[in-house]
Amino acid sequence: MATTPAPEGEHRTLSQGEYRAQWEDPFPRCALRPAADFGDEYPSAEEVQRLRPGLDPADTGPDSRAVQTLLTKSCAGWHRHPTSREFYEAVRAPAPTSRQRSLIWTWTSEAELADIIVAWAERAYTIRQLVAAMHRAEFAWAERIREINQWARR
Repeated sequence: MATTPAPEGEHRTLSQGEYRAQWEDPFPRCALRPAADFGDEYPSAEEVQRLRPGLDPADTGPDSRAVQTLLTKSCAGWHRHPTSREFYEAVRAPAPTSRQRSLIWTWTSEAELADIIVAWAERAYTIRQLVAAMHRAEFAWAERIREINQWARR
């Protein structure tokens, strides 16, 4: 702990918070906007055709190919490999388990923004559902939060 001169000329020990406040945080915290600020719609048929031409209906919703592809790569070292169906349930879990929180963190931090949009086009979630899941999982990666906050409607 650092010490600084007290007004009376005595030294006092700074609290950890006071010490940290002296330095500019290179990674400032960023609050994820409320889920209600985001759209809760699935894409229209035209949007799906534009984003995923020729999409097989079997590769949508809980069987999203985009989700499964990313999870296969990003979770290769997991003892039990997660599935897109497991992710689909994690996004909708009112009280996510540790594994479900890990899936949300993995998806949200590992996916490129294009992957997030493609999974939306494949109806894996609405943006509001994803943001609500991020809140429940206590997602805290400021850079990604800033990017997603830009999609807010309010």
